[in-house]
Amino acid sequence: MRTRVSVALNRIELHSLDPSIIIHGVQEQAPNWNITTGTKAGGMGQFVNGIEKRYREVTVKFAINERRDLQKRMQVLQEVAGWAANGGDLEVSYREQQRLRVVCAQLPAIENITGWTDDFTIVFRAYRVPFWESEVKEQVSVTASTNSYGTLMIRETGGGKLCAIGTNNSGSGATSVFIANSASYNGITMESSDPVLIPNGSSIVFDYDENDLQRIRKLTGTAYSSILKYRSADSDDAIILKQGENSIHVVSDVAMNWTLYTYGRWE
Repeated sequence: MRTRVSVALNRIELHSLDPSIIIHGVQEQAPNWNITTGTKAGGMGQFVNGIEKRYREVTVKFAINERRDLQKRMQVLQEVAGWAANGGDLEVSYREQQRLRVVCAQLPAIENITGWTDDFTIVFRAYRVPFWESEVKEQVSVTASTNSYGTLMIRETGGGKLCAIGTNNSGSGATSVFIANSASYNGITMESSDPVLIPNGSSIVFDYDENDLQRIRKLTGTAYSSILKYRSADSDDAIILKQGENSIHVVSDVAMNWTLYTYGRWE
């Protein structure tokens, strides 16, 4: 039964599994951060050496409105367990166009199968990307040039990670590409002349895999191939963007068209 709050996993809503399911609430725990510190000289205060954003936890509470048929209650619980067990993209109705990539940390426990008014609990955790992510891209296009700037405006409080697609239709092969955040100047340098880094008619794609790890690929037609090995040793593993205006600098040895984008994140 649909209530004021609905929960979906991989686009399948929990209440749609069976009419007897009633969602009683969603609890979002505070993000789990590990802050490492060091003592300042004189013993007054501390330095913050690092902030590790570890995971984010969401608890879903629901009841099964079936009083008499215990086998039916058990059947519904098994359907819910199957729905939750493998995790995926979690969505809640009050966070429009946002998703959280989760694993299932706790399946419903059965303390009293006859307690038809009792709540059951599912716990999800987001480890790989401990942020709610926008499902809509923030993006900007940069016309063909060898030295250009594009501005990404990000409304999400957690900023994002820069993704980019550079397309080479110059008539010549590109042997070098540089892309960076103009403010922090964390960036990536790519170089190769043999083989040519990006042949004419191909593209270079900067993005992140399902574990949120950087990947850099060449796209020719519909075929991708990794060119991560041509990244310079001093390149960054991610180009971090902040909430607000972000100026992105792109340089290449031939004129290329660029699409700069990110899926913003919420703290």
